[in-house]
Amino acid sequence: MAIGESLEMDAMLNHAIPIFLRGLGCATAAVLLCGGDEEVAEADPVFILPRAAKHNQQLSDILGRYADQLPQMTLPAVLASPSTGLHYYAWHLCDGKSGALLLGRSTPIPQALQLEIAPLVYKLGHALKACRQFASLQATQQEMARARDAAQAANRAKSNFLATMSHEIRTPLNAVINLSELLLESELTARQRELVEGICQGGVSLFQLVNDVLDFSKIEAGKMEIQYSNVALRPLLEGVANLFEQQATQKGLQFGLSIAPDVPRMLSCDQARLRQVLQNLLSNAVKFTERGRVHMAVRMTEPNPAGRDLMFQIIDSGIGIREEEQGKLFQEFHQMDPALNRRFGGSGLGLAIAARLVQMMEGAIGCQSRYGEGSTFWFTLPYQRLAQSVSPPEAVVASQLTGKILLVEDSPTNQMVASALLAKVGCQITVVDNGQDAIAAVTAQPFDLVLMDVSMPGMDGLEATRRIRGIMGPPSAVPIIAMTAHAFAEDKAACLAAGMNDYLTKPLHREQLHAMLARWLPAQGASGLGEAALLTTTQGVPLLDEQVLSQLANDTSELVLRKVLDLFLNESSNNLTALQACLAQQQWAQLTKLAHAIKSSAGAMGAKALHQISSQLEQVSRQGEREGLAAMCAELAQVQADTREALLAHFHDRSAQDGVDKS
Repeated sequence: MAIGESLEMDAMLNHAIPIFLRGLGCATAAVLLCGGDEEVAEADPVFILPRAAKHNQQLSDILGRYADQLPQMTLPAVLASPSTGLHYYAWHLCDGKSGALLLGRSTPIPQALQLEIAPLVYKLGHALKACRQFASLQATQQEMARARDAAQAANRAKSNFLATMSHEIRTPLNAVINLSELLLESELTARQRELVEGICQGGVSLFQLVNDVLDFSKIEAGKMEIQYSNVALRPLLEGVANLFEQQATQKGLQFGLSIAPDVPRMLSCDQARLRQVLQNLLSNAVKFTERGRVHMAVRMTEPNPAGRDLMFQIIDSGIGIREEEQGKLFQEFHQMDPALNRRFGGSGLGLAIAARLVQMMEGAIGCQSRYGEGSTFWFTLPYQRLAQSVSPPEAVVASQLTGKILLVEDSPTNQMVASALLAKVGCQITVVDNGQDAIAAVTAQPFDLVLMDVSMPGMDGLEATRRIRGIMGPPSAVPIIAMTAHAFAEDKAACLAAGMNDYLTKPLHREQLHAMLARWLPAQGASGLGEAALLTTTQGVPLLDEQVLSQLANDTSELVLRKVLDLFLNESSNNLTALQACLAQQQWAQLTKLAHAIKSSAGAMGAKALHQISSQLEQVSRQGEREGLAAMCAELAQVQADTREALLAHFHDRSAQDGVDKS
């Protein structure tokens, strides 16, 4: 029976049954319902005629004398009538196990009427039993709702705690790791170098432990997102191998990397998560191998109905794993042997995280091992041929970076670390410690880039960014990079929604910082971009990506390129019109889909600024944030118009140049 039907029946019974009983001439009536053990309950009866207070009390006294006998009595039955002036009768409800109906009447009920009443009482029993079940269901649902609310509150508290813990632990780790690395580059005695290396290694170990705990928490909470991109596979593998080759050599181990000839140059995957899985497996292989070798092999699998997979294998000659332990390897917090844990350390989360990440990337993971001889950990990722070839990213050359940078950071330690890393590549640095001073600084002089801490006392980085974006004139266009220890996707979305261009997670790593600077700062000697490609939005983002446009030109003919341009301009215009209609009609799900469609086509066409603003709009809309959507849609419309003009100008310039070359 549906809940709505139970509600209607409950209301009907409350109204109709008293009328029915008074029509029979009843002066009092009560129901005794069975308990969970299917015995007649000895609790207080439910009186159906509440206004008959005197007669109800008399019936209650009689029930006290008969409650124990009712289950064994053959009903309907006439109960003994004391000097109350009423005659009392009892009927079983339903199947005889649901309870009893008791009536009190001033005159006896004729035998014929008793027989006529019996079917009605039977149906009444069904109805009353259904109502009782509905009441029990209501109570259960209310309890479940309270438990759900408590669980959601606990989950929010856990997320807030993890975000706070992330910030409070990562901030001092930022100083420990980076300052010790900088110290290692100075003149040190052998003993001093040994001590500083110990500090650096301890900081890195603690940092990995914090990352494991946070990553596992994000996976458990469903907040870990896989972000696919086209990745140059060989540079990634060589970079990871170089990282562990030094560790292996220090232990006297042989280290090797082999990549089969048929392995594709490019792979569509989450680069950061693939690197994380490889690092987890290689870290264990080096850690648990005392002599022999560690080898990473990559090859294509044999074709299967779903296509071909890419197979990654980490092979070592280490201590091996007992057969009975192999089935537990990928369980969280599992340690094979307490003695090994004390000897080698570790949180017991690395393999569990690796397994979850591989599964999220639609792959499989496993292990073959012989105790005392070594292990082979493997995982596969599905391979799909890319629609077009993408050139691998060039390595960032730190010495080519230049520019004036405003560093907004309240922690003196973090100021020192970031300033040292920036000064090392030749950047000019201005430091302020709060959002209000940041606004004053960008207003007073031009900067090429702002590194903005998010969590600061007083005015935080988000509010400071919003106010900078509201300034009239050139200061509002400066690229702003968020710099925070918060490690959750919603934090990144909040930064982008506030108007920041990009996102760095503390502790700052030199390579990540250099890559970010290379992305947003002009390199020395940069030239060759067309005038249209150099145009930027008010956020300081280039309208066009010259590399993507050049690749399109190289991969297609002039005729095809023109058709692609026309298709893109028409499609983006239609999607924008539909998106604005969704905004007016508050069709948020469709708005999110349209923003995603604009983002996808803009990325393929090299419309860099349009890709970024539509990506930000998609993320904010998907998060359920409605405030600011109208402003973002207006900005999207402006960027789309600017992009159209820039693309038309770019292809006009290209055609003119082609004419000169052919003459």
